[in-house]
Amino acid sequence: MIFIDVTWSHDDDIALAVSGGVDSNVLLHLLITKYQHTFKTLTLLHVNHQQRVESIEEESYIRDYASRHGLKLYVKHLEFEDDSFSQSKARELRYAFFMDVMAGKGIEHLLTAHHLDDDYETIALQLFSGRTPIGIAPSRQMDDITIHRPLIHMRKDTLYTYAEKHHVRYFEDVTNREDNYTRNFMRNQILSKIDGHPHLSVSSLSEIRDDYQAIEAVLAKHFAHITDSISRRTFVNLTELEQIFVLRKLSGDTSLSRKYAKEIAKVANDDTSNAAFVVSEETIVIAYDSIYVKDKRASDTALEITASGRHKFNDYIIDVDASILPIHVRTQEPGDKIPLDFGTKKVARIFIDAKVPTEKRNHIPIITNTLGEIIAVGVMYNIIDRDLLNIERMTIDDTEK
Repeated sequence: MIFIDVTWSHDDDIALAVSGGVDSNVLLHLLITKYQHTFKTLTLLHVNHQQRVESIEEESYIRDYASRHGLKLYVKHLEFEDDSFSQSKARELRYAFFMDVMAGKGIEHLLTAHHLDDDYETIALQLFSGRTPIGIAPSRQMDDITIHRPLIHMRKDTLYTYAEKHHVRYFEDVTNREDNYTRNFMRNQILSKIDGHPHLSVSSLSEIRDDYQAIEAVLAKHFAHITDSISRRTFVNLTELEQIFVLRKLSGDTSLSRKYAKEIAKVANDDTSNAAFVVSEETIVIAYDSIYVKDKRASDTALEITASGRHKFNDYIIDVDASILPIHVRTQEPGDKIPLDFGTKKVARIFIDAKVPTEKRNHIPIITNTLGEIIAVGVMYNIIDRDLLNIERMTIDDTEK
């Protein structure tokens, strides 16, 4: 007997992505029979990729099924130019269609028929391509939509058995037998052979995933203090696994491949002074003794301070006494110099001597008096008594105020 995980409420409107395959058709059958009391309304979503002749019959069957059972159905035909079809592009277009329909109808719960074999395939693909083996989660959030996978704990052969017992019609995608796509190759040439071996078990993949997640939980606790940067010296003394975890945390990209992470780590370990690596939507910068995420926030460029107290300028807190007001705060300008006992020194040279990465120089406050003379440069130079003018880098607590 089949039991599915019901992670939505009985008063929810739900949508089901139905392809016509055994997995989605079995889930559909379960929803309109044994589990019909678990939701308010059910809407079907079908995408015809128009890549196979059989897709015409599949769409026709789903339309007829929806009509016979009084279910709302929305169908999308995808158009691809010659030889432009790809699994990733098709998936992107599929989910865009799902999100558009559901947003328009006010439906917040999407059910997909991913099963345990899909989970095994995903873990294996992630492992053998150097990515984090996270598999397929039972549910996840996409914008305002919750995606539920109620069959994720179930093997596909169980679905075939159910379909035969309850006379559930389904369609087989013959292209799944071909090894043109990496996932198909993993399924047909590797996992199927492991599954049929008396001394091997594909379920070990789930155990590997669980072990890795336990390790990551320990690493997350150990590196909780790292948010957007880490000392280069500290980084190069970490183990390879720790370095990969830190780079994934800095970039926010848990799918950062091991190969690319090792390339970044290799540069951090050699004598290269400055380098930058694009990771997903972030840029990881290696500069002098620091590894950090490039700040994409708009930075302050000028501030006139006419009142005493604490003032914020980019990542700095400036504490000013009334006796030295007014003062002007700005960022570096060409030709900036500070007076010394014997001559002057360029602000640019101060930054170089302090090994301040180029990326961060335009965030440092340059403070001038009413005569336009530089009286302070960040935390590196200050000719005013600190009781009257104190500059500090912001802490985590300051950012939350």
